[in-house]
Amino acid sequence: MSEHQLFCWSENYNDSLSKQQKDYRVFNKQVTKERYETVLKEIQSIIPNPNKLKLTEFWQSITNEQIQTLSKIPEFDEVGFEYITDRKVPKEPTEVEKAIALLIREGKIVDGKILA
Repeated sequence: MSEHQLFCWSENYNDSLSKQQKDYRVFNKQVTKERYETVLKEIQSIIPNPNKLKLTEFWQSITNEQIQTLSKIPEFDEVGFEYITDRKVPKEPTEVEKAIALLIREGKIVDGKILA
């Protein structure tokens, strides 16, 4: 892989996605050098690696919140992220799920029943 690729992958050895490339890519999407540098800084701020962990340990150490923040990067690709990290992208709760959780916390739903 090129040093100008962030979260890029290929399932096949030595194809157009895995060859050394002089272009800039983020999640297998070609970007400008400026966009690459912006995304690199953004990724480093979301998931710093101060302890220089091994990759397998690193991917297990990041939180669901960090993954959700990464998923907001416009170039983000869920399938590619899961392929590279072996981590699922957690889904944000829907408005209905948030409302139900709030009612449960407030004690207005008990044993699946809404209390008056």
